[in-house]
Amino acid sequence: MTGRRSALLIATSRYENRALQQLRSPVRDVEGLTEVLQDQRIGDFQVTAVVDGRHYEINRAVEQFFLERSRRDFLLLHISCHGILNNYGELYFAARDTDRKLLGATAVSSTYLRTQMDRCRARSIVVLLDCCYSGAFLRGGKGDTEVHVAEELAGHGRAILTATNHTEYAWEGNLLDELDPEPSRFTGAIIEGLRSGEADGDRDGRVSVQDLYEYVCEQMRADHVAQSPQLSAEVENKLWVAHSLLNARHEKKGQMLDRGRMTEATFPQEWVGRRLAVGFAELVGFTRLTRRLNEEELGELVEIFQTAAADLVSAHGGQLIKTLGDEVRYAADDAGAAAEIALRLIETMESHESMPELGLRVGIAFGTVTTRMGDVFGTTVSLASALRSLAPIDAALVDSAFTQELIHTGEAPASEAETAEAAAEKEPPTYRFVLQPMWQRPVRELGQVQPWVLARRANSCG
Repeated sequence: MTGRRSALLIATSRYENRALQQLRSPVRDVEGLTEVLQDQRIGDFQVTAVVDGRHYEINRAVEQFFLERSRRDFLLLHISCHGILNNYGELYFAARDTDRKLLGATAVSSTYLRTQMDRCRARSIVVLLDCCYSGAFLRGGKGDTEVHVAEELAGHGRAILTATNHTEYAWEGNLLDELDPEPSRFTGAIIEGLRSGEADGDRDGRVSVQDLYEYVCEQMRADHVAQSPQLSAEVENKLWVAHSLLNARHEKKGQMLDRGRMTEATFPQEWVGRRLAVGFAELVGFTRLTRRLNEEELGELVEIFQTAAADLVSAHGGQLIKTLGDEVRYAADDAGAAAEIALRLIETMESHESMPELGLRVGIAFGTVTTRMGDVFGTTVSLASALRSLAPIDAALVDSAFTQELIHTGEAPASEAETAEAAAEKEPPTYRFVLQPMWQRPVRELGQVQPWVLARRANSCG
Protein backbone atom coordinates (compact mmCIF):
# COMPACT_ATOMS: atom_id res chain seq x y z
CA MET A 1 0.00 0.00 0.00
CA THR A 2 1.39 3.41 -1.01
CA GLY A 3 0.88 6.62 0.92
CA ARG A 4 -0.54 9.95 -0.17
CA ARG A 5 1.49 12.43 -2.19
CA SER A 6 0.65 15.89 -0.85
CA ALA A 7 2.12 19.31 -1.63
CA LEU A 8 1.67 22.61 0.19
CA LEU A 9 2.65 25.74 -1.75
CA ILE A 10 3.06 28.99 0.19
CA ALA A 11 3.55 32.21 -1.78
CA THR A 12 3.51 35.79 -0.58
CA SER A 13 3.71 38.64 -3.10
CA ARG A 14 1.82 41.42 -1.29
CA TYR A 15 3.05 43.00 1.94
CA GLU A 16 1.29 45.53 4.13
CA ASN A 17 4.52 46.75 5.68
CA ARG A 18 6.16 49.38 3.47
CA ALA A 19 9.57 48.15 4.54
CA LEU A 20 8.96 45.00 2.49
CA GLN A 21 9.04 45.34 -1.28
CA GLN A 22 6.15 43.87 -3.24
CA LEU A 23 7.10 40.75 -5.24
CA ARG A 24 5.89 39.61 -8.64
CA SER A 25 7.14 36.05 -9.02
CA PRO A 26 5.57 34.09 -6.12
CA VAL A 27 2.10 34.01 -7.69
CA ARG A 28 3.56 32.56 -10.88
CA ASP A 29 5.64 30.15 -8.83
CA VAL A 30 2.42 28.72 -7.38
CA GLU A 31 0.66 28.55 -10.75
CA GLY A 32 3.55 26.81 -12.50
CA LEU A 33 4.27 24.37 -9.69
CA THR A 34 0.61 23.49 -9.25
CA GLU A 35 0.41 22.60 -12.92
CA VAL A 36 3.37 20.18 -12.93
CA LEU A 37 2.83 18.75 -9.46
CA GLN A 38 -0.86 17.98 -10.03
CA ASP A 39 -0.20 16.43 -13.43
CA GLN A 40 -0.64 12.68 -12.94
CA ARG A 41 2.02 12.03 -15.58
CA ILE A 42 4.60 14.07 -13.64
CA GLY A 43 4.11 14.71 -9.92
CA ASP A 44 0.70 13.20 -9.15
CA PHE A 45 0.44 15.32 -5.98
CA GLN A 46 -2.64 16.64 -4.22
CA VAL A 47 -1.81 20.35 -4.06
CA THR A 48 -2.92 22.97 -1.53
CA ALA A 49 -1.86 26.61 -1.87
CA VAL A 50 -1.79 29.57 0.51
CA VAL A 51 -1.32 32.83 -1.41
CA ASP A 52 -0.68 36.15 0.37
CA GLY A 53 -1.67 34.66 3.71
CA ARG A 54 -1.23 36.32 7.11
CA HIS A 55 1.33 34.80 9.46
CA TYR A 56 -1.23 32.92 11.54
CA GLU A 57 -2.88 31.52 8.41
CA ILE A 58 0.44 30.22 7.14
CA ASN A 59 1.38 28.77 10.54
CA ARG A 60 -1.97 26.99 10.70
CA ALA A 61 -1.59 25.61 7.17
CA VAL A 62 1.94 24.34 7.92
CA GLU A 63 0.93 22.59 11.15
CA GLN A 64 -2.13 21.06 9.52
CA PHE A 65 -0.05 19.89 6.55
CA PHE A 66 2.36 17.89 8.73
CA LEU A 67 -0.29 16.66 11.18
CA GLU A 68 -1.76 13.13 11.24
CA ARG A 69 0.39 11.74 8.47
CA SER A 70 1.21 8.10 7.85
CA ARG A 71 4.77 6.85 7.49
CA ARG A 72 4.19 6.12 3.80
CA ASP A 73 3.11 9.66 2.88
CA PHE A 74 5.31 11.77 0.61
CA LEU A 75 5.16 15.48 1.47
CA LEU A 76 6.46 18.42 -0.55
CA LEU A 77 6.49 21.96 0.83
CA HIS A 78 7.40 25.00 -1.30
CA ILE A 79 7.77 28.51 0.14
CA SER A 80 8.23 31.60 -2.05
CA CYS A 81 8.43 34.94 -0.24
CA HIS A 82 10.82 37.39 1.40
CA GLY A 83 13.32 35.70 3.69
CA ILE A 84 14.45 37.87 6.62
CA LEU A 85 17.32 37.34 9.04
CA ASN A 86 17.07 38.89 12.51
CA ASN A 87 20.05 40.23 14.43
CA TYR A 88 20.82 36.71 15.69
CA GLY A 89 21.00 35.19 12.22
CA GLU A 90 17.64 33.40 12.59
CA LEU A 91 15.57 33.00 9.42
CA TYR A 92 11.94 34.13 9.17
CA PHE A 93 9.54 33.81 6.24
CA ALA A 94 7.60 37.01 5.63
CA ALA A 95 3.79 36.91 5.52
CA ARG A 96 1.38 39.51 4.25
CA ASP A 97 1.12 41.14 7.69
CA THR A 98 4.79 40.80 8.73
CA ASP A 99 6.36 43.72 10.58
CA ARG A 100 10.15 43.72 10.19
CA LYS A 101 10.50 45.05 13.73
CA LEU A 102 8.31 42.28 15.19
CA LEU A 103 9.40 39.15 13.37
CA GLY A 104 8.76 36.80 16.26
CA ALA A 105 5.13 37.91 16.48
CA THR A 106 4.24 38.54 12.82
CA ALA A 107 6.39 36.24 10.62
CA VAL A 108 6.76 32.48 10.19
CA SER A 109 9.81 31.22 12.05
CA SER A 110 12.08 28.66 10.39
CA THR A 111 12.39 27.07 13.83
CA TYR A 112 8.62 26.57 13.88
CA LEU A 113 8.76 24.96 10.44
CA ARG A 114 11.55 22.62 11.47
CA THR A 115 9.66 21.61 14.61
CA GLN A 116 6.60 20.64 12.58
CA MET A 117 8.79 18.59 10.25
CA ASP A 118 10.50 16.81 13.14
CA ARG A 119 7.16 15.88 14.70
CA CYS A 120 5.70 14.57 11.44
CA ARG A 121 5.37 10.79 11.02
CA ALA A 122 5.85 10.88 7.23
CA ARG A 123 9.21 9.41 6.29
CA SER A 124 9.54 11.29 3.00
CA ILE A 125 9.61 15.10 3.13
CA VAL A 126 11.00 17.49 0.52
CA VAL A 127 11.19 21.23 1.25
CA LEU A 128 11.86 23.81 -1.48
CA LEU A 129 12.71 27.28 -0.16
CA ASP A 130 12.75 30.16 -2.63
CA CYS A 131 13.65 33.24 -0.63
CA CYS A 132 16.64 35.36 0.28
CA TYR A 133 19.01 33.81 2.84
CA SER A 134 17.14 30.47 2.54
CA GLY A 135 20.40 28.60 3.08
CA ALA A 136 20.25 29.75 6.71
CA PHE A 137 17.55 27.10 7.21
CA LEU A 138 20.20 24.41 6.71
CA ARG A 139 22.55 25.52 9.44
CA GLY A 140 20.56 23.85 12.18
CA GLY A 141 19.90 20.71 10.19
CA LYS A 142 21.13 17.23 10.88
CA GLY A 143 21.75 16.24 7.24
CA ASP A 144 24.92 16.53 5.22
CA THR A 145 25.18 17.80 1.66
CA GLU A 146 25.21 14.43 -0.08
CA VAL A 147 22.36 12.08 -0.87
CA HIS A 148 23.17 8.51 0.16
CA VAL A 149 21.63 5.85 -2.06
CA ALA A 150 20.60 2.39 -0.87
CA GLU A 151 19.21 -0.62 -2.69
CA GLU A 152 15.43 -0.19 -2.59
CA LEU A 153 13.17 2.11 -4.54
CA ALA A 154 10.96 3.27 -1.69
CA GLY A 155 13.22 6.14 -0.72
CA HIS A 156 12.54 7.99 2.48
CA GLY A 157 14.10 10.74 4.51
CA ARG A 158 14.27 14.53 4.58
CA ALA A 159 15.65 16.73 1.80
CA ILE A 160 15.82 20.53 1.75
CA LEU A 161 16.61 22.39 -1.46
CA THR A 162 17.17 26.13 -1.10
CA ALA A 163 17.48 28.89 -3.69
CA THR A 164 20.52 30.49 -2.03
CA ASN A 165 23.11 30.08 0.67
CA HIS A 166 22.69 31.91 3.98
CA THR A 167 24.02 35.26 2.67
CA GLU A 168 22.55 35.57 -0.84
CA TYR A 169 19.50 37.22 -2.36
CA ALA A 170 17.04 35.19 -4.45
CA TRP A 171 16.32 36.71 -7.84
CA GLU A 172 12.94 37.11 -9.49
CA GLY A 173 12.33 36.28 -13.15
CA ASN A 174 13.59 38.27 -16.12
CA LEU A 175 10.18 39.69 -17.05
CA LEU A 176 9.30 42.37 -14.48
CA ASP A 177 5.99 43.46 -16.00
CA GLU A 178 3.55 43.35 -13.10
CA LEU A 179 0.72 42.25 -15.41
CA ASP A 180 2.68 39.27 -16.72
CA PRO A 181 5.38 38.28 -14.23
CA GLU A 182 7.61 35.23 -14.58
CA PRO A 183 8.39 32.62 -11.94
CA SER A 184 11.53 33.26 -9.91
CA ARG A 185 14.80 32.01 -11.33
CA PHE A 186 15.03 29.13 -8.84
CA THR A 187 11.41 27.95 -8.97
CA GLY A 188 11.27 28.62 -12.70
CA ALA A 189 14.13 26.16 -13.21
CA ILE A 190 12.31 23.57 -11.10
CA ILE A 191 9.10 24.01 -13.09
CA GLU A 192 10.86 23.75 -16.44
CA GLY A 193 12.94 20.75 -15.35
CA LEU A 194 9.84 18.84 -14.26
CA ARG A 195 7.62 19.97 -17.15
CA SER A 196 10.14 19.04 -19.85
CA GLY A 197 11.65 16.04 -18.08
CA GLU A 198 15.15 17.46 -18.58
CA ALA A 199 15.74 17.32 -14.81
CA ASP A 200 15.94 13.53 -15.23
CA GLY A 201 19.71 13.73 -15.62
CA ASP A 202 20.43 9.99 -15.57
CA ARG A 203 17.47 9.26 -17.87
CA ASP A 204 16.08 6.55 -15.60
CA GLY A 205 12.51 7.75 -16.06
CA ARG A 206 12.19 9.55 -12.72
CA VAL A 207 13.38 12.80 -11.19
CA SER A 208 15.03 12.47 -7.79
CA VAL A 209 15.85 15.32 -5.42
CA GLN A 210 19.49 14.98 -6.44
CA ASP A 211 18.52 15.14 -10.14
CA LEU A 212 16.49 18.28 -9.48
CA TYR A 213 19.28 19.95 -7.52
CA GLU A 214 21.86 19.30 -10.24
CA TYR A 215 19.53 20.54 -12.95
CA VAL A 216 18.75 23.78 -11.07
CA CYS A 217 22.45 24.40 -10.45
CA GLU A 218 23.24 23.90 -14.14
CA GLN A 219 20.49 26.32 -15.16
CA MET A 220 21.71 28.95 -12.70
CA ARG A 221 25.25 28.69 -14.04
CA ALA A 222 24.08 28.79 -17.66
CA ASP A 223 22.02 31.93 -17.00
CA HIS A 224 24.83 33.56 -14.95
CA VAL A 225 22.55 34.00 -11.95
CA ALA A 226 24.36 35.04 -8.76
CA GLN A 227 22.72 32.36 -6.61
CA SER A 228 24.15 29.19 -5.11
CA PRO A 229 21.36 26.63 -4.56
CA GLN A 230 22.01 24.34 -1.60
CA LEU A 231 20.92 20.78 -0.90
CA SER A 232 20.82 19.13 2.50
CA ALA A 233 19.57 15.57 2.61
CA GLU A 234 19.34 12.88 5.23
CA VAL A 235 17.87 9.96 3.33
CA GLU A 236 18.24 6.21 3.17
CA ASN A 237 17.20 5.90 -0.48
CA LYS A 238 16.56 8.14 -3.44
CA LEU A 239 13.61 10.46 -3.02
CA TRP A 240 11.65 10.44 -6.27
CA VAL A 241 9.90 13.77 -6.80
CA ALA A 242 8.32 13.11 -10.19
CA HIS A 243 8.15 11.01 -13.33
CA SER A 244 9.99 12.20 -16.43
CA LEU A 245 8.02 13.21 -19.52
CA LEU A 246 10.99 12.80 -21.85
CA ASN A 247 9.47 9.57 -23.15
CA ALA A 248 6.21 11.29 -24.06
CA ARG A 249 8.11 14.16 -25.69
CA HIS A 250 9.94 11.78 -28.01
CA GLU A 251 6.65 10.13 -28.94
CA LYS A 252 5.24 13.48 -30.04
CA LYS A 253 8.25 14.00 -32.30
CA GLY A 254 7.55 10.73 -34.06
CA GLN A 255 10.77 9.18 -32.86
CA MET A 256 9.13 6.30 -31.01
CA LEU A 257 7.95 2.95 -32.30
CA ASP A 258 4.28 2.21 -32.55
CA ARG A 259 3.44 0.77 -29.13
CA GLY A 260 1.57 -2.07 -30.79
CA ARG A 261 4.88 -3.48 -31.97
CA MET A 262 6.56 -3.28 -28.59
CA THR A 263 7.08 -6.20 -26.24
CA GLU A 264 5.06 -5.36 -23.14
CA ALA A 265 6.59 -5.94 -19.72
CA THR A 266 4.80 -8.64 -17.76
CA PHE A 267 6.16 -7.86 -14.31
CA PRO A 268 3.63 -7.78 -11.47
CA GLN A 269 2.45 -4.35 -10.43
CA GLU A 270 4.86 -4.28 -7.52
CA TRP A 271 7.62 -6.70 -6.55
CA VAL A 272 10.37 -5.70 -4.14
CA GLY A 273 13.64 -7.62 -4.04
CA ARG A 274 13.39 -9.46 -7.36
CA ARG A 275 16.78 -10.47 -8.84
CA LEU A 276 17.15 -9.49 -12.48
CA ALA A 277 19.69 -8.56 -15.10
CA VAL A 278 18.99 -5.02 -16.31
CA GLY A 279 20.45 -3.74 -19.57
CA PHE A 280 20.72 -0.28 -21.14
CA ALA A 281 21.53 -0.03 -24.87
CA GLU A 282 22.21 3.33 -26.50
CA LEU A 283 23.03 4.43 -30.03
CA VAL A 284 26.27 6.43 -30.22
CA GLY A 285 26.42 9.32 -32.67
CA PHE A 286 22.66 9.81 -32.89
CA THR A 287 22.75 13.34 -31.46
CA ARG A 288 25.24 14.37 -34.14
CA LEU A 289 22.89 13.12 -36.86
CA THR A 290 20.01 15.24 -35.52
CA ARG A 291 21.81 18.28 -36.90
CA ARG A 292 21.91 16.82 -40.41
CA LEU A 293 18.88 14.57 -40.89
CA ASN A 294 15.23 15.57 -40.84
CA GLU A 295 12.67 14.20 -38.41
CA GLU A 296 11.41 11.49 -40.76
CA GLU A 297 14.92 10.17 -41.44
CA LEU A 298 15.76 10.16 -37.73
CA GLY A 299 12.50 8.36 -37.00
CA GLU A 300 13.40 5.62 -39.48
CA LEU A 301 16.77 5.03 -37.78
CA VAL A 302 15.13 4.87 -34.37
CA GLU A 303 12.52 2.43 -35.67
CA ILE A 304 15.20 0.11 -37.07
CA PHE A 305 17.01 0.15 -33.74
CA GLN A 306 13.94 -0.33 -31.57
CA THR A 307 12.47 -3.03 -33.81
CA ALA A 308 15.72 -5.01 -33.67
CA ALA A 309 15.85 -4.58 -29.90
CA ALA A 310 12.22 -5.63 -29.41
CA ASP A 311 12.67 -8.73 -31.59
CA LEU A 312 15.89 -9.82 -29.87
CA VAL A 313 14.58 -9.22 -26.35
CA SER A 314 11.43 -11.19 -27.11
CA ALA A 315 13.31 -14.01 -28.85
CA HIS A 316 15.58 -14.57 -25.83
CA GLY A 317 12.90 -14.43 -23.15
CA GLY A 318 13.59 -10.94 -21.86
CA GLN A 319 11.31 -8.00 -21.16
CA LEU A 320 11.49 -4.71 -23.06
CA ILE A 321 11.02 -2.19 -20.27
CA LYS A 322 11.29 1.20 -21.94
CA THR A 323 12.35 2.92 -25.13
CA LEU A 324 13.44 6.54 -25.23
CA GLY A 325 14.45 7.60 -28.73
CA ASP A 326 17.99 6.30 -29.17
CA GLU A 327 17.96 4.27 -25.94
CA VAL A 328 16.43 0.93 -24.95
CA ARG A 329 16.09 -0.57 -21.48
CA TYR A 330 15.42 -4.28 -20.99
CA ALA A 331 15.53 -6.93 -18.27
CA ALA A 332 15.91 -10.70 -18.04
CA ASP A 333 15.77 -13.28 -15.27
CA ASP A 334 18.72 -15.11 -16.83
CA ALA A 335 22.14 -13.43 -17.12
CA GLY A 336 23.02 -15.51 -20.17
CA ALA A 337 19.93 -14.29 -21.99
CA ALA A 338 20.73 -10.67 -21.09
CA ALA A 339 24.29 -11.11 -22.41
CA GLU A 340 23.10 -12.73 -25.64
CA ILE A 341 20.62 -9.90 -26.25
CA ALA A 342 23.38 -7.29 -25.78
CA LEU A 343 25.91 -8.91 -28.10
CA ARG A 344 23.40 -9.79 -30.80
CA LEU A 345 22.08 -6.23 -30.76
CA ILE A 346 25.62 -4.86 -31.20
CA GLU A 347 26.25 -7.32 -34.04
CA THR A 348 22.94 -6.44 -35.71
CA MET A 349 23.61 -2.71 -35.61
CA GLU A 350 27.18 -3.18 -36.89
CA SER A 351 26.01 -5.13 -39.92
CA HIS A 352 22.94 -3.05 -40.78
CA GLU A 353 23.44 -1.00 -43.95
CA SER A 354 21.44 1.95 -42.60
CA MET A 355 23.64 2.34 -39.51
CA PRO A 356 27.17 3.01 -40.84
CA GLU A 357 27.62 6.21 -38.83
CA LEU A 358 26.18 4.90 -35.59
CA GLY A 359 27.66 2.71 -32.90
CA LEU A 360 26.10 1.02 -29.91
CA ARG A 361 27.11 0.70 -26.29
CA VAL A 362 25.49 -1.46 -23.64
CA GLY A 363 25.64 -1.60 -19.86
CA ILE A 364 24.28 -4.54 -17.82
CA ALA A 365 24.04 -5.05 -14.06
CA PHE A 366 22.61 -7.92 -12.03
CA GLY A 367 20.93 -7.60 -8.65
CA THR A 368 17.76 -6.92 -6.73
CA VAL A 369 15.27 -4.45 -8.16
CA THR A 370 11.77 -3.22 -7.45
CA THR A 371 9.27 -3.78 -10.25
CA ARG A 372 6.31 -1.46 -10.38
CA MET A 373 3.76 -0.80 -13.14
CA GLY A 374 5.93 -2.50 -15.75
CA ASP A 375 9.10 -0.60 -14.86
CA VAL A 376 12.16 -1.48 -12.76
CA PHE A 377 13.88 0.68 -10.15
CA GLY A 378 16.79 0.49 -7.74
CA THR A 379 20.55 0.73 -7.50
CA THR A 380 20.96 -2.11 -10.03
CA VAL A 381 19.20 0.05 -12.62
CA SER A 382 21.42 3.05 -11.80
CA LEU A 383 24.51 0.87 -12.10
CA ALA A 384 23.47 -0.49 -15.50
CA SER A 385 22.92 3.07 -16.71
CA ALA A 386 26.36 4.11 -15.44
CA LEU A 387 28.05 1.15 -17.15
CA ARG A 388 26.31 2.09 -20.40
CA SER A 389 27.87 5.56 -20.14
CA LEU A 390 31.34 4.06 -19.53
CA ALA A 391 31.17 1.48 -22.32
CA PRO A 392 33.33 1.87 -25.44
CA ILE A 393 31.57 2.06 -28.79
CA ASP A 394 30.24 -1.31 -30.00
CA ALA A 395 30.95 -2.95 -26.65
CA ALA A 396 29.08 -4.12 -23.58
CA LEU A 397 30.18 -3.52 -19.98
CA VAL A 398 28.82 -5.56 -17.09
CA ASP A 399 29.21 -5.36 -13.32
CA SER A 400 30.87 -7.86 -10.98
CA ALA A 401 27.56 -9.37 -9.86
CA PHE A 402 26.61 -10.08 -13.47
CA THR A 403 30.05 -11.59 -14.06
CA GLN A 404 29.66 -13.91 -11.09
CA GLU A 405 26.20 -14.94 -12.26
CA LEU A 406 27.57 -15.93 -15.68
CA ILE A 407 30.36 -17.92 -14.03
CA HIS A 408 27.96 -19.58 -11.60
CA THR A 409 25.67 -20.73 -14.42
CA GLY A 410 28.59 -21.99 -16.53
CA GLU A 411 28.14 -19.33 -19.19
CA ALA A 412 31.66 -17.90 -18.67
CA PRO A 413 35.00 -19.26 -17.38
CA ALA A 414 36.05 -18.44 -13.85
CA SER A 415 39.61 -17.51 -14.83
CA GLU A 416 42.04 -17.09 -17.72
CA ALA A 417 43.59 -20.42 -16.74
CA GLU A 418 40.27 -22.14 -17.32
CA THR A 419 40.05 -20.47 -20.73
CA ALA A 420 43.52 -21.75 -21.63
CA GLU A 421 42.65 -25.26 -20.45
CA ALA A 422 39.49 -25.23 -22.53
CA ALA A 423 41.46 -24.17 -25.61
CA ALA A 424 43.76 -27.16 -25.16
CA GLU A 425 40.88 -29.63 -24.92
CA LYS A 426 39.67 -31.43 -28.02
CA GLU A 427 36.05 -30.98 -26.95
CA PRO A 428 34.84 -27.38 -27.31
CA PRO A 429 34.04 -25.59 -24.05
CA THR A 430 30.42 -25.24 -23.00
CA TYR A 431 30.53 -21.58 -22.03
CA ARG A 432 29.41 -18.91 -24.49
CA PHE A 433 31.02 -15.76 -23.14
CA VAL A 434 34.34 -14.40 -21.92
CA LEU A 435 34.95 -11.46 -19.62
CA GLN A 436 37.85 -9.03 -19.37
CA PRO A 437 38.22 -6.78 -16.29
CA MET A 438 38.81 -3.05 -16.71
CA TRP A 439 40.18 -0.48 -14.29
CA GLN A 440 37.82 0.41 -11.47
CA ARG A 441 35.94 3.65 -12.03
CA PRO A 442 34.35 6.07 -9.53
CA VAL A 443 30.64 6.55 -10.18
CA ARG A 444 28.58 9.24 -8.47
CA GLU A 445 26.40 7.83 -5.68
CA LEU A 446 27.68 4.30 -6.36
CA GLY A 447 31.34 4.56 -5.32
CA GLN A 448 34.05 2.49 -7.02
CA VAL A 449 32.69 0.25 -9.76
CA GLN A 450 34.49 -2.69 -11.37
CA PRO A 451 33.46 -2.92 -15.04
CA TRP A 452 33.99 -6.05 -17.14
CA VAL A 453 34.01 -6.18 -20.94
CA LEU A 454 31.59 -8.80 -22.17
CA ALA A 455 32.47 -10.66 -25.39
CA ARG A 456 31.43 -13.79 -27.18
CA ARG A 457 33.74 -16.84 -26.95
CA ALA A 458 35.59 -17.45 -30.18
CA ASN A 459 33.64 -19.77 -32.50
CA SER A 460 30.53 -19.35 -30.38
CA CYS A 461 27.40 -18.30 -32.25
CA GLY A 462 25.07 -18.23 -29.26
